[in-house]
Amino acid sequence: MIPFDALPQNVLPEQPALQQPWLSTGLVGGYAANAFGPRQMVTAKHVGAGVNSIVHLNDGTTRRVVAATSTTNVDLTVLTVDADLPTWCPVREAVNFNPADAMFIGAGRTPAAPVLSALGAVRGWYWGDTSGTLNWTRSELAYARYALEDYEVTFRAAPGSFAMTAGDSGGGFYTSDAAGNWNLQGVGVGIYLYNGLTEINGASASQFRPALPPYNVTYQGSEMLMPRTWLRSLTPIDGDANLNGTVDFDDLLAIVQNFGGTGTWSSGDFTGDQQVTFDDMLLLGQHYSGPPSDLDFFQTLVPEPGTIGLICPLLISRRRR
Repeated sequence: MIPFDALPQNVLPEQPALQQPWLSTGLVGGYAANAFGPRQMVTAKHVGAGVNSIVHLNDGTTRRVVAATSTTNVDLTVLTVDADLPTWCPVREAVNFNPADAMFIGAGRTPAAPVLSALGAVRGWYWGDTSGTLNWTRSELAYARYALEDYEVTFRAAPGSFAMTAGDSGGGFYTSDAAGNWNLQGVGVGIYLYNGLTEINGASASQFRPALPPYNVTYQGSEMLMPRTWLRSLTPIDGDANLNGTVDFDDLLAIVQNFGGTGTWSSGDFTGDQQVTFDDMLLLGQHYSGPPSDLDFFQTLVPEPGTIGLICPLLISRRRR
């Protein structure tokens, strides 16, 4: 694991367990955008991304935005791109404020400057690069205060700890559970400051009293948005590989043809981990509109990955009968 006193990083994490959030992120117009579905990314509305914007993903590829969706009074825009994303971190139904791990990825403009209290104590660190380079850091949560879809996250003061700054709008706050399943927990849109200070880097900030002591120092909190129901409504049904609105025999064939290998959504990776496994089959099974016997037949014929080439003809001939 990356220690909490490490400097922010702008390269792929060496640890496989940390790579999914990094590969789920891209830059659009110099700001971060976060993949939460097979072709869906979300960023702050005020950064101005829209149709025909180009997203530069962290795996070195690009995507073109073909649709942009927003809603009233929420500073977020959902971008639909023109091809499958390499991976994504889904939006879960439940809030996760007790993560096994947490990561924030943004493109802030102030390199490694300390966030100081009124008395000069270090309360955290800005980070980023003037070129808009994406950086990531893992930080220990000090506390999180949640209110509906708009909440606040504050991190422990330690070298390398995250603090949002100008340019970090649209950055993704990711958390993982004990099983290592990552999800998009929030999208950064602003900064909270406390105890009389009303601005930071020239940008106005709301004033709130810290939820936890000590109360007599300046705190900086990061404002996150996560309208879960709305975002989840914009992603396709789990198992719908061909994106036609139903989970049917064609989708089953897609997962069978790629079972045991790597893939994207169109080839049966419905979890976003770049692998086509029984976890993806379970998601397909929850929404399958064909006979349940199709799934049962498939599972009886998969003792070894090497038998996949024989299964497709059997499934097709069985369906014809």
